Amino acid sequence: MNYARLFFEVPLKQGFDYLIPEHLRSQVVEGSRVLAPFGRARKWGYVKELLVKPDVSEVKEILEIAEGPPVFTPALFQLAQWMSDYYLSPLGMVLRTMLPGPFRKFRSATSRVKETLFEEENEMESPHLLNEEQKKAQGLIFKRLDEAIFSVVLIHGVTGSGKTELYLSSIEKVLAQGKDVIVLVPEISLTPQTVERVKNRFGKIVALMHSRMSEGERVKEWERIQRGEARIGVGPRSAVFAPFRNLGLIIVDEEHERTYKQEEMPRYQGRDVAIMRAKFERAVVLLGSATPALESYFNAEQGKYDLVTLLKRVMNRPMPEVRVVDMRKESEAYGRLISFSKTLSDEINERLKRREQVILFLNRRGYAPMVLCPKCGHVIICVECDQAMTYHRNREYMLCHLCESQIPIPQKCPKCEHPRLHRLGVGTQRIETHLEKILPHATLRRMDTDSTRTKDAHEKILQSFRSGEVQILVGTQMIAKGLDFPNVTLVGVMSADVAMSLPDFRMGEHTFQLLTQVAGRSGRGDKKGVVLIQTLTPFHPVIRAAMAQDYLQFYKSELVYRKQLVYPPFSRIVSMEFEGKPEPKVIQVAKEMSVLVKKHLPSSTRVFGPHQAPISKIKGKFRWQIILFYPRGQSIHEPLRRVLDDFNQDRLVKVMIDVDPVSLI
Repeated sequence: MNYARLFFEVPLKQGFDYLIPEHLRSQVVEGSRVLAPFGRARKWGYVKELLVKPDVSEVKEILEIAEGPPVFTPALFQLAQWMSDYYLSPLGMVLRTMLPGPFRKFRSATSRVKETLFEEENEMESPHLLNEEQKKAQGLIFKRLDEAIFSVVLIHGVTGSGKTELYLSSIEKVLAQGKDVIVLVPEISLTPQTVERVKNRFGKIVALMHSRMSEGERVKEWERIQRGEARIGVGPRSAVFAPFRNLGLIIVDEEHERTYKQEEMPRYQGRDVAIMRAKFERAVVLLGSATPALESYFNAEQGKYDLVTLLKRVMNRPMPEVRVVDMRKESEAYGRLISFSKTLSDEINERLKRREQVILFLNRRGYAPMVLCPKCGHVIICVECDQAMTYHRNREYMLCHLCESQIPIPQKCPKCEHPRLHRLGVGTQRIETHLEKILPHATLRRMDTDSTRTKDAHEKILQSFRSGEVQILVGTQMIAKGLDFPNVTLVGVMSADVAMSLPDFRMGEHTFQLLTQVAGRSGRGDKKGVVLIQTLTPFHPVIRAAMAQDYLQFYKSELVYRKQLVYPPFSRIVSMEFEGKPEPKVIQVAKEMSVLVKKHLPSSTRVFGPHQAPISKIKGKFRWQIILFYPRGQSIHEPLRRVLDDFNQDRLVKVMIDVDPVSLI
């Protein structure tokens, strides 16, 4: 075949046909990366298919081919096409997403140095003993692996129940079958010990892939996979695209995590893409979580997934005792709102006396979430985002957590010139400052976005906590999951109500997951653990379910609520976001789109909006939304794609499509 259809990294849906010059015809195959003229420039494109003849009369020639094997296997191209169709994103942009950034840069064949091959296999650790629950779960998983057909197994295991050991034994099984494995984690920093256990067990055949690596390191790992030197790929959501050619297993650890969802085009859900890749390659998927996504557990109940349950911790260690502290009563006793209850303060002091460790969780960074004038009530707002700015005490500045813009803290009210401003609310910095005052002899560290900006900061903080040098660890959701420190016997949740008031139907689920995960950090060794949840709403169903550590209690009550409102899993959602300025133009474009979707989408589609987005302005641009709800089992993607293709886009307004959004904020 003398012609090739190329797709480029541009937001266009169609491919372009090119002539393959005679000297390259033996080298250009499906999946190759080639340089070709594109308009007045030259661009790198990907060969999707070879052609006997082109669809157009005049074609240009391919100029050059990148060195090395084809970057995309047929199965990865199939996955890319599915992603393009499902997430309503141009195929070229999907292909761009599937490759690590540095890999997209051309490297000539002469510049590459051949590396010494690693040993094909690594010496395994001795077999690990499993309890009866783990053995039963392993039996089902191994059966599915032996069948060598596509299947999904949901491992619902309480924190500390040994899900990771099931992952490791399954990896050993797949390697023995001569197949390869992908292990997805929500973020390297959120699950460092899971990553470390995989590396320790399998050594040199493990390839790590994540954004904190240098460009050269990422390219090196990708090429090791291509050459067959690495048999296991570990990383966050983009590791799902690792170029294995004989995939047998994909593990999605903490499958409920929101970080599996990409927030830029294409807005794919890593867990769902993993399932589709396994389907195309006849592999097995293991989804693991103590708090599965509602949709995942629903799919297991409906028989789409196998379900295995681990209700006991390994070594028969007891689950932590969870107690709720009613902060209404505590504040009433003090005559004001307080951050630390007497109960929590006493428990912290008791743990320090016993030389045990404490984790304090608050999912709000900074010192004070709001600064206002006590005289006129004016709140310091980010002018670009129309949101309250957070006070950060270390440098005496106000920071917008949406656009990261900074301003010095005003010396007086900008509106009425009152000389004093009040700092309201509590963030992790304020907790840290308070503890330093009341416990001057205790060693503590804070772990949040602000304290971990430098390279290896996560690892250094966790190492100091692991060694016992640090007694108290204060942090955001970074410390909520994946950490296994046997000497932690107390976990304090500073404010369990932070997220539940936000206007998003998933907030109850998100709060329950966070509370359950952070509670699971306590009592993972031989000593009994205690969890204290401070809340102003002690009788809220989410708080009660978290207190009981009862996922099924939460799942059943939440399912009733979702069914009444026909929310997922009883429907699917597409969010259409309109962003730009001036605001009247954004509203006009949103209204025009609303007319079209109501006209062309199936009558079973519920159309909400257009309405102002809950966060109405980010980086100076106004935001409006249309939310589409449609029945499970029905697809609106094709008619919606036609609407988008025919829509006369306004250059002042950006239209963004989010299929299966994890948040409507």
